[in-house]
Amino acid sequence: MSKTLTKVSIRKQILSGSIGGIIGGIFMMIPIFFLSMMMGMPADGFVTMMGVALGSSIENAAITGGVLHFLASGIIGILFTIVTGKSKKLSIFGVKKGVALSVVTAAISMAVLGMPIMFGLMPPVMMQMMLEQNPETTQEFLMEQMQGMFPFLLIFDSMAHLLYGITLGVIHGTLMKKWSLQSTIAVNED
Repeated sequence: MSKTLTKVSIRKQILSGSIGGIIGGIFMMIPIFFLSMMMGMPADGFVTMMGVALGSSIENAAITGGVLHFLASGIIGILFTIVTGKSKKLSIFGVKKGVALSVVTAAISMAVLGMPIMFGLMPPVMMQMMLEQNPETTQEFLMEQMQGMFPFLLIFDSMAHLLYGITLGVIHGTLMKKWSLQSTIAVNED
């Protein structure tokens, strides 16, 4: 029996990207939860801050931030699978290439979305929440504390995006390999 690769339908590619992206988004939250707790916040602290930064009330902020995070994770996964599926050179039929290309995608998404959110949208919200928790503290002191946290934020954000990329690549590469292998039976006629 021999195996040949066949083209996977765009529907299955989109399904693979959304599954890989959302599960990658779940794994991505692990370092972010640890960072939140290390900073003395609840595990969903950064998700809550993201929701507040995007205009949600504090009561709904964790839900809003979480929904937007997983929506973005799924969309990035879908875009990844569409782009790699359109190019013969980038087509993925296994885990190794899937991980390699998805880690590059995660780095791009970190530069385009992660960094602007973490270092643009979040600091004013962090400052506001820290002032509410400790009203006697000065803004200058809190600004120095936040600047000291930026290397940790960068490290944990990088780890989160790396986990996202690896997860997306493993899931997409596995599904593409499974869906693209078509068994053909060689028949000997005597």
